[in-house]
Amino acid sequence: MTSSERPRRRGSHRAFWIGYVAILSGAVAALVQVPGSSVAHAALENFSAVASADGVQDSLVAPNAPLSDTVVDSRAPSAQTEVDALGNSIAFSALPYPGDTVVAAPGLVNSVIVTNGGPDAVPDYPLIANARFPSKTDDSQCGGDCVAHTTASQATASANAGAPAASTGVGHLAAAAKSAADESTGELAAEADAAADVVNIAGVLSIGSVHATASVTRDANGHVTKKSSLAVEQATVAGVAVEITDKGVQAAGQQQPLPDLSPVTKPLQSAGITVELLAPHQTKTGITSGSVIITVTGTAHGQKFTHTYTVGHARAELVATNAAAPAPVPTGTSGAGTPAAPSAPQPGAVVPAPQPGSGNSTTTAPSEPAPQVAAPQATPVFGDAAFAKMWTGRFYLLLVIAALVILGAARLITTFAVRRTWTS
Repeated sequence: MTSSERPRRRGSHRAFWIGYVAILSGAVAALVQVPGSSVAHAALENFSAVASADGVQDSLVAPNAPLSDTVVDSRAPSAQTEVDALGNSIAFSALPYPGDTVVAAPGLVNSVIVTNGGPDAVPDYPLIANARFPSKTDDSQCGGDCVAHTTASQATASANAGAPAASTGVGHLAAAAKSAADESTGELAAEADAAADVVNIAGVLSIGSVHATASVTRDANGHVTKKSSLAVEQATVAGVAVEITDKGVQAAGQQQPLPDLSPVTKPLQSAGITVELLAPHQTKTGITSGSVIITVTGTAHGQKFTHTYTVGHARAELVATNAAAPAPVPTGTSGAGTPAAPSAPQPGAVVPAPQPGSGNSTTTAPSEPAPQVAAPQATPVFGDAAFAKMWTGRFYLLLVIAALVILGAARLITTFAVRRTWTS
């Protein structure tokens, strides 16, 4: 090789290696950023977003009643959602939700019948909408009032009920829940909203509206923001306009408690009614909104009873998922992660909450152990297709990178062989 050819050969070598490094770097970058998996963003690993809302939780306890002291334990309406990095995207709503025992009963009865050679005879509880991605992405029940919808990265559920407010009852109820995971940003969010309008208890206590919200968000940097709110409006006792706050019962528009509470306490006491604000409650993983707790005690047909209404209940949390992700499990006033209502005070009392019962909160409250929720068998939802897509893309990129490495090695061997020829 002549001396004039050597500079040209060096220039071609330099151009080759510049292009080689650029292509190899691009292939490696593409390998790291292959789309198609819900866990592609590190911030989404090992976490799930769970939200639940109940318009009213209704509990009726009668000691020594047949079968059980708890005669009624239901929520109406009820909505719950979950989305997590392991692939679960689940939603349900019910109107009413009569409790886990009632919902599970048809399946248990049918299993016994089938075991004894008979057909399934008891239908599933009908007033509930269930959705689970990808097997069943949408469901609507209760004449369209219960709706559940799921996608690979978002789950929503809502339920509404409306009826004329009688001497005891609620005119309109609503519950909505949403869980979402943003793969592009790594953000997680859980939001819950519960509302009850025209609450009327025994013709004595009337509340125009109760609205509770709870939300938890987690950004890609791991920063968690928890918020809750509780609004109680247009309350009256025996026609007297009052405000139910964390400080007790006040005259509407007044900053100080009523000096004479007898116009309020006497009608409540005569009807066996107590009113309490349950303060918002934070844990390490989430937040539960404040609620209005109304307790009615009395005797019917010689049987003593305690009827408790928890009006406005919203819960949102981000929980760790080290194994199979937990499915949404409806929680009541004594459910996991939800503070149980305190024992009822004496009739006629209006008990202030130990903390403010409304407003937003972003501070860290004293921590508690994360709620334990039963985990079903894992069903990857972001799913087999997305998983296969991710690893198929990575497989071919790995082949490209391997080919580039072999090409580079061959070029180096050729280059050194030529140089030895030059210097020999």
